[in-house]
Amino acid sequence: MEKIVLAGACSVFGLEDLAAAFARLGFEADFVEATFMKPYLPNFGSKCKNITFTDESAGSLLIPLSEYWISQCIKGKNCKIAASALKVSRDKLFFNRLLQNAGLPATAIYETPQQALNAVKDGGTILIKPAGANSGYGTAVVSAQNIQDFERLYTEAGAIKNKILSLMQVEKSGVMLCQYINGTEYSADCFVCRGRAKIVRLCRKSVLTINSKPCTATVQLIEPDSEIKDAIENWLNLLFEKNDVSFAQFDFIQNDRGEFVPIDFACRVGGGMAELLGECEQNPYAAAVIAVAGASSSADSACADCTDSINCTNIEENKKPVSLLDKLEIFSDCVFCAPNAGWQIEDGNFLTMLNYLPVKSGYVVNDNFIFSSGKVAVHKKKGSFVTNNPSSVASKIATVICQHPPVFSTEELQKLLIAEPYIQKEKPRP
Repeated sequence: MEKIVLAGACSVFGLEDLAAAFARLGFEADFVEATFMKPYLPNFGSKCKNITFTDESAGSLLIPLSEYWISQCIKGKNCKIAASALKVSRDKLFFNRLLQNAGLPATAIYETPQQALNAVKDGGTILIKPAGANSGYGTAVVSAQNIQDFERLYTEAGAIKNKILSLMQVEKSGVMLCQYINGTEYSADCFVCRGRAKIVRLCRKSVLTINSKPCTATVQLIEPDSEIKDAIENWLNLLFEKNDVSFAQFDFIQNDRGEFVPIDFACRVGGGMAELLGECEQNPYAAAVIAVAGASSSADSACADCTDSINCTNIEENKKPVSLLDKLEIFSDCVFCAPNAGWQIEDGNFLTMLNYLPVKSGYVVNDNFIFSSGKVAVHKKKGSFVTNNPSSVASKIATVICQHPPVFSTEELQKLLIAEPYIQKEKPRP
C-alpha cells in the first residue's frame, strides 16, 4: 500500500477509524503533528497517543489538516494538491479572480482604500481582510457606525502578525477590501481523492459582529440541498486536479439573490468542530473516505500516477469549471452527519454548537458561567486570558452542544457574549 501522512492530526479525532478508512483506499496512514502544538494540547498524551510529533514529514504523501502543514506543502513537500488550491489557501484575492474569470459568484472587490471608503459613505458595509491570514485574524467590518476606525483597521490588517500565524508560517500577502455580504453563512469540509469527492459535513452559522470583528456564535449540522451541492462541485472543480488527494474547507454565504458566494478556502479541515462532529453517529472524516473508497473501481485508483512537484507561480487564472466527466465525481450527501443514538432530535431542530465568546480583553476572574442546557465544554477557566476580538477558534470561552431550531432570537445570541463580571483587566490572585 502507498504510505500517506495525515499532518496536523490533532485537528481531527478517531484516528483508528481514519486509518482503517484510508486502508480501504489503498493507503497506509501515519499521523503527525507539529512539535510546537504540544503546549496547546493539555491532554495530548491521551488524545494524541498515535501521533508522532515532528516538524518535518518523512517523505510520504502528505495530506495537510492544518495551516502549518499547508505551509510545508507550499514549500514543496510531497503533497499531491493542485498549485491553484495551495495558492488560494493563502491568497483570497487570487481566489476572487479565479471565481470571476470562471463566471462564478464572487465578492465585489474595492481596488483602493478610497473606493472602499466611498462605498461606506454611500451607506454600504465593507470587510477588511488580510489576504493571506486564516481563522478571521485581522478581519474587520466597517459601516457608517465605525467609519472613523477605517484607517486603523486597515493598517492593523496590513500589519497583522501574531504568535499563531508565525508558528503556522503564514506570511503577509496584502489587504483585501471587499463588500460585506448580508445573508446566511455556511461552512463545509470535503474530501478529494483522485477524481472523486465527498462532502464531509455542512454547517449553517450565526455570525455576530463583536468589536468590529465577525465572530461565529452558533453552528448547526445540516443536509446540503442540490443548489449547495452544485456550488461546492463548481468550486472543487475550479481548484483541484484529477489526481489530487486533499481535504478542502469552504466558508460561503448565500446572498439576497440566492447565490452561494465563497469567502474563504483552505486545503485542510475546518477548525473548532471536534465537539460538534464528535456527537455524530459515525466519524464524518472516516465516513467520507469510506464513501470515496466504495465508489472507486478498485483500490489501485488510489495509486494513480500524479506529479509530485508543486509550483505556486504562473498559475492559470482563466481556469473554468469543466464537466464532471472530465474532472471530479461528487458524492455529496452528508448522510454520515446524523447525531448519535444519545440525541433524540425533535422535528425542526438541528444538532447545534453554541460558542460562548468574550467581548472584553482581560482575565477570567469568575468561571461560574451560566450556560444553556446541553453538553458543555469549558475552554477558558479562572485565570485564563481572553481577547476582545474573538474571531478565532482559540478565543472561545466555552461550547454547548444541544438541539435547536434554525432561527436564534437576539436575546439567545446576546447570552453567548461574556464580559463583566466574568472578565476583568487584572489577573485574579491564586
